[in-house]
Amino acid sequence: MKATAPAVRYHPGRRPSRGAVAGLLVSLALVAAATLAPANAFAAAPPGFVGLQGWNPPTSTQLDTFRRAKVKTYRQQISWAVVQPSRGGPYRWDRYDRLFANAGRQGITILPVLLGSPPWAASRQPYPPNSSSNRRAFYKFAETAAFRYRPNSAFWKRRGINGAVVGARQWQVWNEPNLGSYWNGRPNASEYARLVRGANEGIKRGNPGATTILAGMPWSRGPTPPDFLRAMFRADPKLSNAFGSAAVHPYDTTPDGSVGGVRLFRKTLNSLPGGRYRSIWVTEIGWATGPPDRRFQVREATQARNLELFYNKLLAVRTSYRIRGAIWFSFADYPKADWWAERTGLLRSDGRSGKPSWYRLKCVTGAPGCRR
Repeated sequence: MKATAPAVRYHPGRRPSRGAVAGLLVSLALVAAATLAPANAFAAAPPGFVGLQGWNPPTSTQLDTFRRAKVKTYRQQISWAVVQPSRGGPYRWDRYDRLFANAGRQGITILPVLLGSPPWAASRQPYPPNSSSNRRAFYKFAETAAFRYRPNSAFWKRRGINGAVVGARQWQVWNEPNLGSYWNGRPNASEYARLVRGANEGIKRGNPGATTILAGMPWSRGPTPPDFLRAMFRADPKLSNAFGSAAVHPYDTTPDGSVGGVRLFRKTLNSLPGGRYRSIWVTEIGWATGPPDRRFQVREATQARNLELFYNKLLAVRTSYRIRGAIWFSFADYPKADWWAERTGLLRSDGRSGKPSWYRLKCVTGAPGCRR
């Protein structure tokens, strides 16, 4: 997705194949009890469960708006290309220091995504480092980031912020590696497993108490999330030692389909060595507003309804599926949007005026201003 240059442009998951959709539909019978409950029968989500992400870093005013909506988690790309643009050069943390500090003052924790190779490390920014020496440089970047923003670091102390509450404890390694657009034009589960193991070692050196999260995986034209997970474990049977949580991007035409996708992901993880002891995140989910297209674009009222239904259904299986949280992409529409993913915002492109979905989010978090 597009972000402030020169960060990577994200590409949210596309519509699942017909076969994948059929599999999702079969799974829905097993979550029927959760899906039949009325929206207002659910308690508010626990703190930190509902998160947001955006095309660009939020302003201080927007972060204050999130706080008042009881949103405690914000997912943010930490671009290696931005931090270390020259080989062997110094790290430049200014952009991210501002965001971490501004979020921390509002009691919001950043969920960082380590992503984006500089020109000296890969042929394109969304692609992974292309040699063993460049991978080692990425692992060092991961170590340095985890050390800098860890809960007890000097970063928080110098700013008078309680890092024990808002310091980064969880780090996501890359984004959607089962899509060619993020992996050299052709996904490679073995190569991604290697990157995870090395990055996890770096993250643990920076903060032994940190948790590594696998990249979020969508259903798309590449390998499905279950197939990609299985291929990763075939390449590295002890891979569960290198991460604490897995992640999925269950974009679908309906909330039922999305929750079904989460279930299939959970079932697959349970079947892999050590996988049942790992939690999962939904690190992207959303529906766009615009002319309904039987895919991801819906009317504003439907977007609001889908948001509440999805979160309520997910909360109903949160404990049994070991779900840590779910991030809505995105908090605001991208200006002059010409693609469905640029219209998934809860706020309009001015970043201030709310769609009906913004007020429905408050129903999920239990914040004042819930409106159905």
